[in-house]
Amino acid sequence: SDVDYERRAACEALQLAGAEGAPAIPKLVKLLDDVNDGVSAFCADTLIKIGAAAVQPLEVVLAEAVEPGLRLHAATALVRIDSNHEAARKALMAAFTGIGNAKIADKAAEVIVKQKGHLVGLLVAGLEDQFAPVRLRSAVALRKIGKPAASSAEQLVKVAQTKARSVELR
Repeated sequence: SDVDYERRAACEALQLAGAEGAPAIPKLVKLLDDVNDGVSAFCADTLIKIGAAAVQPLEVVLAEAVEPGLRLHAATALVRIDSNHEAARKALMAAFTGIGNAKIADKAAEVIVKQKGHLVGLLVAGLEDQFAPVRLRSAVALRKIGKPAASSAEQLVKVAQTKARSVELR
């Protein structure tokens, strides 16, 4: 449909079908790149509800997409289907650390935080990033996650001590 609401409503209806919505995957994959970001987000949620059958088509999108928003939608869907999906985790972290696209970085941070601790390892790696804004963004995201990120406390202290010593030496 040319009407945004109708495309979104179709995605919502397919979410109710869950795995039985799998025949719609080819059309849903195309909607990940919709002109309306809200429709794209509903589409990603629908692919998540479909589950395992959507993984391979999403992997193709992730591998071929150059547009950051499309890559983020594909990576988001993949990590929400399987939080250990390596390519999706890498793409999500690339979006999170992306310099020059604050909107994409903010959305990636939101996705990581919403995973309630399943992606803490990405943020711990972000604490070691060479760029201070990425380290800070990682620490802030860990704080937002809260208790599920408790395993990162030792690394946070280590980074804080290292940075404090480097400031003292100047």
